[in-house]
Amino acid sequence: PKRLKSLFRAIFVYDVAAGTSRQITDGMADATSPAWDASGKYLWFLASTNFALNSSLLDMTKYDRPETKALYLAVLSRSESSPLMPESDEEAARAMRDSGAAAPAPAAAAAAAPTSATPALRAVSVRIDFDGLQQRVVAVPGIIERDYGALTAGPAGTVFFLEPTPSTGTAGGPGAGGGNTLHRYQLSARRAAPFASGVAQYTVSADGKRLLYRTGGANAAMYLVDADKAVPQAGSGRLNATLRAYIDPREEFRQIFNEGWRNQRNNFYVKNLHGTDWPAIKRMYEPLLAHVNHRADLNYLLDNMGAETAIGHSYVRGGDMPEVPNGN
Repeated sequence: PKRLKSLFRAIFVYDVAAGTSRQITDGMADATSPAWDASGKYLWFLASTNFALNSSLLDMTKYDRPETKALYLAVLSRSESSPLMPESDEEAARAMRDSGAAAPAPAAAAAAAPTSATPALRAVSVRIDFDGLQQRVVAVPGIIERDYGALTAGPAGTVFFLEPTPSTGTAGGPGAGGGNTLHRYQLSARRAAPFASGVAQYTVSADGKRLLYRTGGANAAMYLVDADKAVPQAGSGRLNATLRAYIDPREEFRQIFNEGWRNQRNNFYVKNLHGTDWPAIKRMYEPLLAHVNHRADLNYLLDNMGAETAIGHSYVRGGDMPEVPNGN
């Protein structure tokens, strides 16, 4: 998605071969999280129609106006019909839908059984007819508008997305939130269902068959489950392996420094960075990296470099810090 002058975001499609881009959502709603369907027929995305007060970070009137989003899909080719057309009310068709069974294929069109248990990924051709595309954007019914995010495509006709779970209890403090509920929406069933709870992050394999997710909090763990089968039982698929990463802190600090400088250059709200000679600022502060021995040192260095732009509400915090005993 790309932010428009209205501060709403719209989804653009970029043609790598031609080097051109086309806007495919109308900009009347804040469109985010685009995801190609594995079939190549649809583009899924989230969009908010009550985003207006949230468009400015400095508008305090937004505080009691939480943003909500709905799920949409765009039918890319004019030759394809909407997958959400009204269904037949014939009893046989309804029974087949409720059972999750697929309609039987004609004998002449029956596909041969795969010869391998793990067939290679099939290349999918995506055709986009831009004329009339916005009229082929369909709101997915049956999903209450909430603050969804992290939309990711799974198997054909399937998407996953996260919904923040409200915190419970009276303890408060960092980590007191309830994590996220991971939902799965399937066109075959025309409904979304909770797939996993307490999810902090997740990713889907390239073939859409497997899903890896991580829970948060003190008992964080990783789980590997089937993405295209029944909803996994709670706790199933837990990985017992210990993951280790070997990191050279000084090289990591240098990478973070460079990425922080580049992020400020690319995303500052005005292109001239308040008149700051940003390349010269990097040359001035970069030699101090040799004296950085702790993540707190790096944060202090980045914060001072950022201050050269003379802007308020610019902060540097967080990172990998050692745990300090609380004295109990």
